[in-house]
Amino acid sequence: MDVLSSCSDSSTNAAMHLRFSCSLPVALRVIFGMMGVINLAHGEFIMCGAYVTVATARAGLPLPIAILSGALAAGSGWIGRRASCHPPTL
Repeated sequence: MDVLSSCSDSSTNAAMHLRFSCSLPVALRVIFGMMGVINLAHGEFIMCGAYVTVATARAGLPLPIAILSGALAAGSGWIGRRASCHPPTL
C-alpha cells in the first residue's frame, strides 16, 4: 500500500508541474502574438510569487497560506507596476 500511495503522489506532482510548465509558455506566446513584443514582466511576477511561496512555506506556514501569499505578492507587484507606468488620467 505504501508503494501505491507513493506512486500516486508522484504522478499527481508530475501532473501539476506539467500543467504549469505548459500553461506559462502558452500565456507568454499569446501576449507576444497580440502585442508583437516579448513582455518579460510576466515572468518576473511569476518568479516573485514563486520565491515568496517557497520562503513562506519554509518558514513553517501551511502550503495553502504560502500559495496565497505568493499570489498576493505577485499581484501587488503587478498593481505597483501598473500604477507607476500608467498613472490614472483625470
